[in-house]
Amino acid sequence: QAILDNYAIIKTLGTGYTGKVKLGKDMLTGELQALKILDSTKMDTLKLKKVMKSLKNELQIMQQLDHNNIVKFKGLFTDRLYINKKGVAKRVTYSVIELAGKGELFEVLFKVGPMDENMCRFYFKQLIGAIDYLHSKNVAHRDLKPENLLLDDNLDIKLADFGFATIFKADQKNKTKLGTELYMCPELLAKKPYSAVKSDIFAAGVILFIF
Repeated sequence: QAILDNYAIIKTLGTGYTGKVKLGKDMLTGELQALKILDSTKMDTLKLKKVMKSLKNELQIMQQLDHNNIVKFKGLFTDRLYINKKGVAKRVTYSVIELAGKGELFEVLFKVGPMDENMCRFYFKQLIGAIDYLHSKNVAHRDLKPENLLLDDNLDIKLADFGFATIFKADQKNKTKLGTELYMCPELLAKKPYSAVKSDIFAAGVILFIF
């Protein structure tokens, strides 16, 4: 079994821009956590620089957040020893994030199909509550999609993956094209200056349509 510090690695939960997310069991307490692991050995210097910038941005933003429908950041650890199943060791950077144990809402939609109106309302209210909280903190997510909506053990939404998030100022226009094309507002697709706040709302509307 793979080991990272005091965590036994159980399985891979997913793969994001900054690395793989693993399910880790604290060998001291038995608690399960999501571990976002960055393996710099597989990146060239330019990609590593971009990924580290994205990771630091994500953690800086997540440290400021405390909302029931947003995953909680629990710590960042650099230059730690990761020993894989074959006993091969390497140095990694990783962050510990609250585990949303029931997986992606996208998987539920894929397997079960469209929700009824009451369930749509239930989940959309949680999503809009999380977005409203972010915007009140001058944070825009910029990559809202069902794959980034996780479910906890109570089947409540936990918004995750803040790698593209940004802190904005009032009436600020962004120019960087980030996110997932299917959920982008028209001006973003056209590579025109856009409001990160409005682009979040547009993406939420697309998500509601998918619900």
